[in-house]
Amino acid sequence: MITQERPLLALGQQVALAIHRSNPTEWHASRVAEIDENLVWVETPELDIEPAWPVDGDELFVRVARPGDAAYTVHARAVVVKTDPERLVGLRIIGSTRSQQREYFRVPVSITTDEATLTAIGGSRFPATLHLRDLSATGVRAHCDAPVSIGDQIRMRLTLTGQPQPIELTATVVRSNERPGPAGTYWEIGAAFTNLAPSIRERIVHFALSLQLEQRRRGKL
Repeated sequence: MITQERPLLALGQQVALAIHRSNPTEWHASRVAEIDENLVWVETPELDIEPAWPVDGDELFVRVARPGDAAYTVHARAVVVKTDPERLVGLRIIGSTRSQQREYFRVPVSITTDEATLTAIGGSRFPATLHLRDLSATGVRAHCDAPVSIGDQIRMRLTLTGQPQPIELTATVVRSNERPGPAGTYWEIGAAFTNLAPSIRERIVHFALSLQLEQRRRGKL
């Protein structure tokens, strides 16, 4: 357990819930709806379990991303349930643990960059197209249509599903492997983000969390 200097949960924040008596490994999308002096109120997903969820005393886990930081799993207990004007459960926080950011936020994607520029170690620059295969708040795995070497710099612009404004990222290539493909040779790369603004990190984290929850609902995780 760890003690936080500032609250992990904020009003309007997207979270994921796992109900201890149901399946603590099955996560459900939710949102922090209210916060008062004693309790954090979250929206209650509909679950087909008996007795009906939620009831006073239910223990659950809350996964949350803190902007500019890692992911956390919060242990909480349901104290009170209210249904008017919306169905909410009031939670009393018991404790929290810090999750590994790379493990929690890395999600499979299929995103093609709107624009990308490679800068080689020698200084030469040229345009390229990257097809992202997974994404986290720390970096990407992608396929590139141009030769890439470890240490090269990539500047890219891409659009995340559900976010109207594109994001611009810079990254350093930390892994590069030449691969044969049906359309010709491509380079499979791993790249770590550099100088990532907190606001951009938060957008990536929220995108990854939302995508992970949707994949769980569809039974893909």
